[in-house]
Amino acid sequence: MTDEQEHSPRGAVKSAPGNPEEPIFIVGPGRSGTTLLAVLLDRHSRIAVPPETHFYSRFIPEVWPTVRQGSRREKVEAALNFVRIAEAGLAVGPVLERFERYDDTAPQLFRAILETYAAERGAVRLADKTPRHLVNVDLLFDDFPRAKVVAIVRDGRDVVRSAMKTPWMTGNPRRFGLFCRLWSEYAGSLHVCVERFPPDRFHLLRYEDLVREPERQLRRVCEFIGEPFELRQLDMSVETGVVPDREEAWKGKARTSIDASRAEAWRSGADREEIWRLNFLLGDTLRLFDYADTDLRGCPWHRRLYYAAWRAALTRPVRAVGILALRLLRTMGLRVR
Repeated sequence: MTDEQEHSPRGAVKSAPGNPEEPIFIVGPGRSGTTLLAVLLDRHSRIAVPPETHFYSRFIPEVWPTVRQGSRREKVEAALNFVRIAEAGLAVGPVLERFERYDDTAPQLFRAILETYAAERGAVRLADKTPRHLVNVDLLFDDFPRAKVVAIVRDGRDVVRSAMKTPWMTGNPRRFGLFCRLWSEYAGSLHVCVERFPPDRFHLLRYEDLVREPERQLRRVCEFIGEPFELRQLDMSVETGVVPDREEAWKGKARTSIDASRAEAWRSGADREEIWRLNFLLGDTLRLFDYADTDLRGCPWHRRLYYAAWRAALTRPVRAVGILALRLLRTMGLRVR
């Protein structure tokens, strides 16, 4: 530990201004372009973004309590054996060597993992892309006081339609409502963060802007994190380790192209009935981010009634009532096709 560093109660390290090792966290609702953004930053010569770690969202609640009282080696081994962190391909020795420089805490273990990953790739700037860390931004700032968070938001109508096309969701339309609820919850958390954290700590990027004008938006992100923009970031031939092999089928495209046609794809890909459903379930949250055309123009009253019952059936406090209402409407021949 250097004289420039002091510890917070959670074991965070407060570094001197300008320390290039302070991490960058990429967050956002799933299927919103976090992988694309991570790939573009990982191609930077000074930045290394590993595959998703889920350190705060899964490792700390699921694994850390079982090793909290163990040795540092046991903690490192548990972390590197955790299914998501294991995809970074790190060895115990180098991580343990770095971990021993810091306090014996979960945040410092995470720092040691990110430092080791960056060092093995010749980078100096640490980064992590785990969409679910969106709900852990408070902890991220507590544990890494000079961290930068880059969040990305995408039209929820495209997010839900994209989620329904993933390999494990093909042919399972019942999850449509669940994905609508999840996007609304995560996007709602994102809006709270935008209102709460200063713009020099938390930067919001729209997916639609990124795919339509990638260089301009990427330059803005680089300015925010304090790194010079590099043309290699837009060079699709530059290799990146963001996407592990098992995720190639549904994330691999982020490594090979930037497709502007994916912005507002719902306009040409969804039929009127699907747009009504999406707007009914997502409209309030879409409007928080100024997404257009969220009305239900032309939607008949009986469909609105059915959508309302359907939304209630997805909400725990009134789920039983919503399910009864759905059954009643179905007996009347009113249902979503």
